[in-house]
Amino acid sequence: VKLKRFIVSCPDGHDLCWKSQPIVNGIAAGNLALSAAILYCGLTYTRVAPMASLLNMPILSVKSFYMFQKEFSYLYLAYIIHQATKYSGRISEGLLTHAVYHLII
Repeated sequence: VKLKRFIVSCPDGHDLCWKSQPIVNGIAAGNLALSAAILYCGLTYTRVAPMASLLNMPILSVKSFYMFQKEFSYLYLAYIIHQATKYSGRISEGLLTHAVYHLII
């Protein structure tokens, strides 16, 4: 989703910059969060995009989705392994298979 930015000024000379989504380390956080949500749910962009279109909801482009997936998928795998070992002391084969499947795609 294209980031929208508005700057408003008051009569006393104070400026306020409003952004449609927060920026974290130069990345639009809403786009990254949506990309991660699609990935974590086990869905694909092609399954989510038509639903968003029906709702007239703008979402990131397919190119951006796959760029985020490629750039941040290793973080997803590390997070899954960390969470699994944090609570059980070990990682299940099914959870590892799920994480690796999403890493490869």
